[in-house]
Formats: sequence, structure tokens, C-alpha cells
Amino acid sequence: MDLAHLYLDLLADRRLALLGLARRWFSFDAIVIGLGFYFYLPFSTIASRSFQPDPWMVMWILIFAYTLNRWRETPTWKWALITGVVGGMAVLVKVFAGLFVASMLAAVVLSTLGFRRTFRSLQAWAMTGIILAPSIIYYVLILGNRASGFISFWTVDLGKLIFTSNFYADWLAMLTGLMGLTVVVAAILGMFMAPKALKPFLFGLWAGYVLFGLSSPYQFTTHEYYHLALVPLVALSAMPLLDAILKQLVQQGRFWRLMAVVVLLCTAGYYLYVTRSQLYASNFKNEAVAWKRVGEAIPLGSPFVALTDDYGMRLRYFGWRIPTAYWPSTADLNLSKLSGNGPMQYATVFKDMTAGKDYFLVTAYGELDASRS
Repeated sequence: MDLAHLYLDLLADRRLALLGLARRWFSFDAIVIGLGFYFYLPFSTIASRSFQPDPWMVMWILIFAYTLNRWRETPTWKWALITGVVGGMAVLVKVFAGLFVASMLAAVVLSTLGFRRTFRSLQAWAMTGIILAPSIIYYVLILGNRASGFISFWTVDLGKLIFTSNFYADWLAMLTGLMGLTVVVAAILGMFMAPKALKPFLFGLWAGYVLFGLSSPYQFTTHEYYHLALVPLVALSAMPLLDAILKQLVQQGRFWRLMAVVVLLCTAGYYLYVTRSQLYASNFKNEAVAWKRVGEAIPLGSPFVALTDDYGMRLRYFGWRIPTAYWPSTADLNLSKLSGNGPMQYATVFKDMTAGKDYFLVTAYGELDASRS
């Protein structure tokens, strides 16, 4: 496959990268069912519509898996350089992608070359260097203290959460709500049944997902989109199990094969209905008008404190007003408590925060009631 075919095959959609990887090992029917899970799972559809770096990060991780497999099959400098560039792009989009990229790279290169040859391989070192270079420039040289402060707070200060049972219980509860634990367990069993050449990819992806959770303990139990990478991982890991089931199914009579198709179609239809219902219930058509009016009510240039959802992002986008300070929400106070800070001194904070401000904007009335109680 030349570079033109690679561009057309991968860049159009992240699921094409998953297809390009899966078709090396599995039957067409198993791939279709696995990709159907990716396409129709409500969480996957809704989260992919979010203005976040995570959907893009997942795309680059999958493309990296594809190009890394091409390097495994044909360990040439061309594929080594392409793999390095793609991996570097994934980490540049979101630094935590490095956990997936590093785990996959280590597992695949070691299984392909062996321990001694890996450390002597110029291609392995080149891939590693190309992957690291953009992130070092951006996160270390450009962001500097901002990047280190982010890691210090979210990973180091909150890292103690991983030593509590509630963290793992909340993690499992999150997975139950997003896709169901049965599906996750089936995917893990599928990894054990995977072809030998695929196992390093699956092991690297699962290891990256676990490391992602351990390095972001607070977000992993509160932010659904932090689990987006699990969707293609489950889809790919379940394919060996699906392949085994389909091989048994083709030996059954026509009636039972038809019934299996009906079950799959009904499942896809149910997922589509749930997705449509959730999107229909979340009607945002009045958001732009409402926030525009809120912005117009605040004189341009007037400093103000805001108690509002999304840290005033919708006010910024639609209302063209940026709060000077934000009154902490219940989640902010809980986060501060988890990081080891004492209780908030409301009177002192209110006095300091409102000094020199003209307005105090409140749109999150539930948070206002909670702060009074």
C-alpha cells in the first residue's frame, strides 16, 4: 500500500483505521459486528459530537495502531517514519495518548524484534524520538509550568484516590453505565483468544487504558469522555470471540442464522433509538439566544463574578463576555477537598472575589441553593 492509499484509507474516519487493522485477522462478518458496536453505542455517538480533543486523540491512536502493524509486517524505514509521525501527532493532541502509544510501541516492538534487537534497532529509536519530539517542544518548552502544574495537581495530588476502594467501584459503575460490564468482560476474554500477532496491540491498548485511569483518577470517575478510547478497544477485542461464535453459527440451520441476524438488527435499532432519544431530549436550540441576552445585559468591560455552568464557556462563545472570576461549584469544592484543602471560608472568599467587581452573575441556581445549605 502506498502513501496515497494510506491517506484515503485512514484519514477519512477513525473507524477506517480500526477496519484496516482488523481485516488482517478476522472475517468480514466479525468485523462488521464489531464496528457496529462502535457505530451504534449511544455513548460513542454522543461523545464523538463533543468539542473535545478526545475523539481526535482516539483517531490518531487507532491510526498509530494501523501504521505500527504495517511496520510489524514490513519493518522498513518508510513505515517507521510514518508510525513515528502519527504517534507524535496522537500525543500532541492530548498528552495522555502517550500512555496508549508507549504501551503499544513497547509491546509490538519487543514481540517483533526481541529484547536485544529492540535496543539495537535504529528504527525503534527513530520512532520513539519522532513521537517524543513534538510533545517535548510543546508541553515542556512552550507550556512549561502550565503543563507541569496540570500533572502536579491532577495526577500527583489526586493520585491518592487510586488507593481507595471507592475509586475502583466508581470506575466499574462508570463502565456499567456507558456500555455494561458484560461487554467489557467479553472483550477481555476475546483478547485471550486473539491471534498471536494481534495480542501485543490489544495488550498495549488495555495497558494504556488502565494507566490512563490510574493517572487521571478524578476525571476517570466523573468524566465520561475520558473512556472514549475504550469503545474501539472493546470492539477490536471482541472480534476474536465474535469470529468463534460466527464459525459455529454458520453450521446451524438457515432459520437459526436468520434469527441471529434479527437479534443483531434489533440490537442496533435499539441503540439507535436510545441515541436519538438522548439527543432529542437535549435540545439546545435556545442556548445561543439565551446566552446572547445574558451577555448583552452585562456592560462591555465591566468586571463580574459568575456562578455558571461550564466555567462560563457558553457565555464566552455566545455572549462575548468573559467573567473576571468564577464562584466555585459543588464539584469544585469537592475536588478541593479531595486534593487535601480545608473547608472553604465563604465570607472571606466572597469578600476577596467580589472586591472591585460590578456584577455577580448567577445562572446555575442549583449550585446557588447548594452553597446556601
